[in-house]
Amino acid sequence: GSGMIATGSSGINAEYGMVWMGLTDGYHGAKDVFNNINDDSEAEYYNWMDKQPDNWQKYDEAGQDVVAMDKNSGEWDDSYGFWKRPFACYCPGKAKKSKKNKKN
Repeated sequence: GSGMIATGSSGINAEYGMVWMGLTDGYHGAKDVFNNINDDSEAEYYNWMDKQPDNWQKYDEAGQDVVAMDKNSGEWDDSYGFWKRPFACYCPGKAKKSKKNKKN
């Protein structure tokens, strides 16, 4: 079905021009397997920056568990979930109206 990308903001100051992608490795310090946060399906496409994902542990010993996309290049970086960044997420396509949900 068709869908769209919704955007918003999870904070006032976006860190490093990045946008949240709605992908996670499950918060278990795993590396290289990222799933959709909405339905847990494994990502079928990746666009990682050079040397990513790296699960860097500088600011959290569990490593980096979520994915952010560079707003200019479109490349991805595994990241920490506590940065304040705008977000982009998948929204399902428009549902077909039935007589029950159709406005009069």
